[in-house]
Amino acid sequence: MCNLHYPRCSGPLVLLTTLVAAICSGTVEAEILYVDDDAPLGGDGLSWDTPFKYLQDALSAAADDPSITEIRVAQGTYKPDQDEAGNVTPGDREATFQLISGLALRGAYCGLDPNCADPDERDIELYETILSGDLAGDDGPDFENYDENSYHVLRASETDQAVVLDGCTITGGSATGDVSDDRRGGGLHCYEVSIRLVSCTIVANRAHNLQGGGAFIEGGSAVFLECAIRENESSLFGGGVSVLYADLVWFEGCTLSANRIGAGGGAITTLYCNRVVLKDCNLTSNMAHNAGAGVFVSSSPELLVNNCEFTGNWCSDHVIPWGAGMVVRGSHGTIENCTFRDNWTYANRSYDEFNYASSAGLSVKGDVTVANCLFVENSSTSGVETAEALGGAASFGDQTKVYNCTFIGNRTNNMVGPTSAGGAVLFLGSATLTDCAFIGNAAEGNTGTGGAAYVLEGVPTLTNCTFTANTASECGGLWATPDTRLTNCIAWGNSDNGGTGESAQVFGTPIVNYCCIEGWTGDLGGIGNIGDDPLFVDPDGPDDVFGTEDDDVRLLPGSPCIDAGCNGALPRDWADLDDDGDTREITPLDLDGEGRFFDDPDTPDAGCRCPPIVDMGAYEFGDTGPQPCPGDLDCDRVVGHSDLGILLAAWHNSAEGDLNCDGLTDHADLGILLANWGAVCP
Repeated sequence: MCNLHYPRCSGPLVLLTTLVAAICSGTVEAEILYVDDDAPLGGDGLSWDTPFKYLQDALSAAADDPSITEIRVAQGTYKPDQDEAGNVTPGDREATFQLISGLALRGAYCGLDPNCADPDERDIELYETILSGDLAGDDGPDFENYDENSYHVLRASETDQAVVLDGCTITGGSATGDVSDDRRGGGLHCYEVSIRLVSCTIVANRAHNLQGGGAFIEGGSAVFLECAIRENESSLFGGGVSVLYADLVWFEGCTLSANRIGAGGGAITTLYCNRVVLKDCNLTSNMAHNAGAGVFVSSSPELLVNNCEFTGNWCSDHVIPWGAGMVVRGSHGTIENCTFRDNWTYANRSYDEFNYASSAGLSVKGDVTVANCLFVENSSTSGVETAEALGGAASFGDQTKVYNCTFIGNRTNNMVGPTSAGGAVLFLGSATLTDCAFIGNAAEGNTGTGGAAYVLEGVPTLTNCTFTANTASECGGLWATPDTRLTNCIAWGNSDNGGTGESAQVFGTPIVNYCCIEGWTGDLGGIGNIGDDPLFVDPDGPDDVFGTEDDDVRLLPGSPCIDAGCNGALPRDWADLDDDGDTREITPLDLDGEGRFFDDPDTPDAGCRCPPIVDMGAYEFGDTGPQPCPGDLDCDRVVGHSDLGILLAAWHNSAEGDLNCDGLTDHADLGILLANWGAVCP
């Protein structure tokens, strides 16, 4: 360890000091090796004047010299069974490019091309560097002639420093060996490695009988930045990329398309990884026979999916195809600002017992927050007599929290199967939905039920949601189980074979309070409910077609739904929708991302508790108002003895002390008041 002290001075001593400090800190420029497949044999790789012809020779030199931390590879095609030193055998399927601890392998250099003024000029597309496992040079489409290809184009194992792969195309890997290690990671195989891939393309690799057609990573960490991962295939998991037991998996700015899998995770599979992040990624036209054609995540304690698009992914040719866009199980985290469009599941194989096609866009079970997402024209279809079609866009289970999401034009269809249910959403547990809109979804077929949503299991809670223009044979809106809770919701303009009456809006015996429901009869009970026209701005939009993306279900002035909800029903802002770091406040934004709780001066307060009172439905009319004051019953914005007196006077007698919008004054309300005791609200 260096511990040098120099007096303040100038001139040569300062230069010496700087040099010594640089040496001590390890910042002296590292030695670089150069490779160009157009070079003659005999190069030493020390410059573009004398580059190695074969990449294997550069890797061998780097393995023997720890001062070498970078290899620059010119445009061209490089195969792991080729070298000058004779360390590999031509045609040997076990030959691989072995990545080295602390090494950066960078491609896309112009190199010796006479048309380049500078051999260090880089262009990922123009100067493609291809690392190929096609040893015989005879690969065809759809993995034709892959039987003699490399088991792994690249490998890295148990490195103590990060490995970087930058600007390379990895193709032609064929992990079809006899041992398990040679049946995983056709393009890239990593074990206990910290690896970073930048601007790489992983294309047309495969893994037979196991996983990770494009890349297989076990342990360590993996970061993919601006990569294209396409047309890879695996028999079991992770047609594109499969990651197990890693500390970190990070995809950012990546495109994953046309990857295929026999079971789950067509593009990406992560299992038992501590942290999984997908940001600004596009997942398109990936396929899985069973589940998660786009992404399959299981057992991740920290998951973040942000600003990603899942389009045209599909699951089929299995008895239970589900979650074509993405599947999440046993994980904790957030899926936000994502679009799920035109994904589909299709059950076309019979089974002796119950089977189904489900959740074409997204399937989530576990403590996951889904926020600000759009689900458009996803579909689940049954093509055999034994299969049901359930949840056209999504399925949500216990502990799942959904905020500010829109479901438009999603479908279930039982062409020959027994059931079509939940045109947009299938509930598989006690999930919560807040500020969501269901527009123009359908449960098609002769036995279609719950055009917008269907509750199969659990007791979900829906708050400030809008249901309109949804259709089914029976109940175009929400098909609910007993004790399903609807508060501050609007169900209007949904239809079934019987018309647009109350049962076409909401069917079953849910707990309904402060809702606007077409055909309201009062048979569902509850308090604060109305059956008046909500006065949507333009429910069929400029195109005059109900159930399309231009439909405007915001509220017009004079709507009976303005200031008619109940503040206490809104959940805490667990998704931090306004990015203020306060997740304990009441959900502050509507579906537009605008503020809640505007007190319209032209509308009498018809809702529950103190103004400003939230509107019914997914959209708030007017500007932003102050946050409600939880526990405040006398409207002085202070929680104290006066409020406690009101609550006790109403105890089990009236709703005057109701703070959670269930129409009762009981222990739950007392708990809310005591939790906020002494609060002085601004």
